[in-house]
Amino acid sequence: MNKENIKFEISEVTGTMVYIAINKKYAGYIIISDEVKEDSKEAIRNLKEIGAKKL
Repeated sequence: MNKENIKFEISEVTGTMVYIAINKKYAGYIIISDEVKEDSKEAIRNLKEIGAKKL
């Protein structure tokens, strides 16, 4: 937004903010958030076992 000189309102919410512009005009934002799942520890272990290097 700053790079394109589009004025927008910064929102203070939990999650990843994705600001949206249409035709160089601020249109809004989307909040992306997720919670740590109960099986996350097991999933990471399984990924390491199959050779995942970056987690």
